[in-house]
Amino acid sequence: LDARLARVAAFARGRCLDVGCGDGAMVPHLKARAAYCGVDLSARMVSLARRRHPDARFERAGFFEFVAGGEEAAWDTILFVAALQFFPDVDAVLAACAARLAPGGRV
Repeated sequence: LDARLARVAAFARGRCLDVGCGDGAMVPHLKARAAYCGVDLSARMVSLARRRHPDARFERAGFFEFVAGGEEAAWDTILFVAALQFFPDVDAVLAACAARLAPGGRV
């Protein structure tokens, strides 16, 4: 699993939003590469992530709720590590990503 997460992390740069972040498993792989923010629906997972990685930012929210808030500047990277398959409308997810990505940003 660590090797797979490291490969995903190599893709990330700049301001990185980790959707469905769970316990924050990506944080150790992204510390040197990106400004990290994890978002997850589960209060339990966000609490665990905050305990494991107190220097990282985690928010309890759904993806659409979080990006619709509009409080954040554009993201350089949006990650869906083992999360995209849980969205019934992937086209809507990708459209929301496109609206929140910085120029040259990546999903």
